[in-house]
Amino acid sequence: MKSLREKIGEVPIFPGLKREDVAKLLDKMEECSFSAGVIIFSQGDTSDASYFIESGSVQVAVKSATGRPEAVSELGPQAWFGQRGLLTGQLRSATVTTVKETVLWKLSRSAWDEVAKARLS
Repeated sequence: MKSLREKIGEVPIFPGLKREDVAKLLDKMEECSFSAGVIIFSQGDTSDASYFIESGSVQVAVKSATGRPEAVSELGPQAWFGQRGLLTGQLRSATVTTVKETVLWKLSRSAWDEVAKARLS
């Protein structure tokens, strides 16, 4: 059975990164546990991190034309979310809420920027 580190390292958010850069990112990730019904981030928030789901699930919702949230997907173990904002700096395009007890691994913008800057030096 693959370790969590191996699973995270295989996810496509890391294409083109060297193995040692992926290892640096993984070392900087923070484990976060949430109960059901917790909002991880809201549509329009500043993008400050990306998340990998170890266990549990989250619902992704966007505001409809009437301003009400509409669920567009549910993500489970081994899924990433929040990476577009992390990479582009755009505001959050959706609200993400835990569906049940969930364990996430958080990759902060500062950790991402630190590794990206080191690659360019």
